[in-house]
Formats: sequence, structure tokens, C-alpha cells
Amino acid sequence: MTEDVVKATASEPILRHRPFRLLATGALLSGFGDQVASVGYLIVAYGLTGSKSETTLMVVIQVLPYLLFGLLGGAVSSFLPRVRLMVSVDVARFILQLLLGVLALTGLLSLPIMLVSIFLIETGGCFFNPCSRAALVDFVPQERLISANAALSIGQNISRLLGPLAAAAITLLGSGAVFFFVDALTYLLSVAALLILYRSYPVRVDLRIEHREEGLFSRTWTALREFYGSALRDPVLVILFATTFVTVLFNTWSWNVGLFFKMAPDPDSGKLPYTLTLSLFALISILASIGISRLFQQLTLPFYATGVVLWGLGLAWLGLSDDLIALVAAVCAIAVGLTMASQSRVYLLQSRVSAVHVGQAFSASAVLLYFGDTASLSGFGVASESVGTGTLMVWSGFGVVAAGVICAVFLSVRRRRDATASSSSKEL
Repeated sequence: MTEDVVKATASEPILRHRPFRLLATGALLSGFGDQVASVGYLIVAYGLTGSKSETTLMVVIQVLPYLLFGLLGGAVSSFLPRVRLMVSVDVARFILQLLLGVLALTGLLSLPIMLVSIFLIETGGCFFNPCSRAALVDFVPQERLISANAALSIGQNISRLLGPLAAAAITLLGSGAVFFFVDALTYLLSVAALLILYRSYPVRVDLRIEHREEGLFSRTWTALREFYGSALRDPVLVILFATTFVTVLFNTWSWNVGLFFKMAPDPDSGKLPYTLTLSLFALISILASIGISRLFQQLTLPFYATGVVLWGLGLAWLGLSDDLIALVAAVCAIAVGLTMASQSRVYLLQSRVSAVHVGQAFSASAVLLYFGDTASLSGFGVASESVGTGTLMVWSGFGVVAAGVICAVFLSVRRRRDATASSSSKEL
């Protein structure tokens, strides 16, 4: 793919942009399969062991690779052909899931085999995910990035809606092997879409590969050093990474666990209100993504800070809400604020980081997300034994608001300093 090809499609609606369609198809198919498989892993593991603690290992084993290899995946995406790497990863994941399905079907599957296989599958995600985000800048022009990010976000929210429904349908079939076969099929279809993209629109990889004479380890180290050396000198990226960690730290337990306890306060409570709340959140997120793509040509740090504050206020409001109308309003505020923050974070990373290192920016962000998730679930999980759910959600909401306010204060100080510097230079 040359620069002329990108410019020729810059004025088209993003879904008519064939390279984007192929890239998004590959990424979303993999993501949908992951949604189905993540439910299946728990069901199959619990059926094999009957142990809650051993089943919990499934969750840990899915997170661990991102903490260990997340930064490495981003570094590799800086100098290897991104789409080709995505194809290789999904071929490997297809084989692993196919083997798991066959073992489950024949009754030979065991928990250790599952743990090792899933660890390898999720390790592949450490390389696939930063490449899929970074490849956008290879195939989508700058002025279409907001629309492209919004389209991907919409697809991901649809996957979050349909994935659990598909998993529920699979459970009716009574065979855990189907979970693995479905995920294997999505990987295979992803490979087909990405191979068409790779062969039809070859990216000039030569522009990305520097230090050709170095080995793989040396190039990886060079990529890490170059990216973090430049990122730490960019105050906007520093504040963006810092607020990413803080918002996830305060949000994860409250939204993923606290909301469940609030909607189903005892084991005998119905789970329908909780599932309907998640569906409402996904629907509002889709509408917010569409609105952002239609109304904005670029997203800024003030837009990000506004989204974070709205998100935090909605979370605090959710902790205080007891009636249906207030709860719906709080969920809508969270969905809109979170979409504003996530869409602007993605856009700022794409626009402020060079095309060479953008994959590393996303992998660094992902590692912070996973560390934030782990810290949130651990810390707030312990606190929930002695503090009420609603109180913790209110604290969490104000913690997210504080992150947004700090971001806004940083922006104000930076603007004042830039204005002073500009005034001084004019006087000279």
C-alpha cells in the first residue's frame, strides 16, 4: 500500500474503505471468538474440576500473559510486518483451539492442558492486539481515524452483547468442545480476511524496519528504548498513561463486581436486572460512538478530561441510586463518559505517537489497564468485606472524577506556561 492509495480513499465513508473493512473483520472476528471462549473456559474448567479456586485460575491465566509480555508485543509491532504477524498469531491460536476441541470431544482434556494452552493463546493476544490497533495508521488516513476507531468500538460492543448470548446457546448443546471449535472457526475466518488484506494492500514495511543488521532481541530493546525515551518526554502522554491507570483502578471493581452486587444483593436475587443494565450500557456506548464519529473531526485532551469527569460522576451517582430512573441515568452517564474517554485516548495515542511506535503505545496502555484491573479487584475486593457496595462505588466515582480534574488542571497549567513562554519570546 502506498500513500496514494490511502489518500484516494480518504473522502469515502470508512465502511467503504476496503482495507479497513478487512482489518476490522479480522480483529472483530478474533474478538468475538474470545468473548465466547472466555465464558466457555470457566464452564469447561468448572465441569472438569468442580473447584471454584481451580476455576479461578482460568481468569488469572488469561491476564498473566499481558502483564508478562504486553510491552514485548508492542515493541515487536514496531519493526515486524503487522498484518503478517497477526496472521501468524491467529493460525497458531486456531491450531491450539482446534486441539482443545478435539481433546474435549474425546474426553482427554485436563485442567493442566487447558491452562498451558490458554496461556499460549493469550500470549498470542499480546502480539495480535497492538498490531491490530497500530495497523490502522497503515491503512486509514489521519482524518478518518475517529470514524475508524468508532466503527471498531461499535463492533466490540456488539461482540460484548452477542458473545455471552452465543455462549448461552452453546451451553444448551451440552458439549464444552463447541466453545473451542467456535473460537477456532473465528480465528480461521480472521486469517482469511487478513490474508486478503496482506496480499492486496502490502504496506511498505521497509519504512518501519530500522537497524536491520541487529538481531531480534537487539531490535526489540532498541524499539523499547526509543519509544519510552520519547514518551516520557511528552507530558500529554505521561498524563494520559497516568489517568488511564487511575481510572481503571477506581472503575474495574465497581463496574464489574460492585454493580453485580448492587443489582443482585443476595444469591437468590434475579440476575435479569444486571444483564439488562449491561445491555443498556452497550447500547448507549454504541450510540455515543456514532455521535462522536459524526460530530468531531479530532479529539483533544480537554475532551478526554471531560469524558473522565462525566464517567466518574455517573459511577458515584450509580452508587447512590436506588430508583430505576436514577440508575438508568447513571448508566447512561457512565457509558457516554467512558466512550468519550476511551475514544479520545485511542485517538491521542494514534496522533501523538509516530506510526513506527504506535503499537507500543497501545501495548503500554494495555499493560496499565491490566495492572489497574488487578489492583482494583484485589484492593476493593478486600475493602468490600467491611465497607458497603454503594459506599465503595461512590468513592470509586470520585476517584475517577479526581483523575479527570487533575488532567484538566495539568492542561490549564500547561496552557498558561505556553502562553507565558510565547509572550516572552515575542518580547525578545
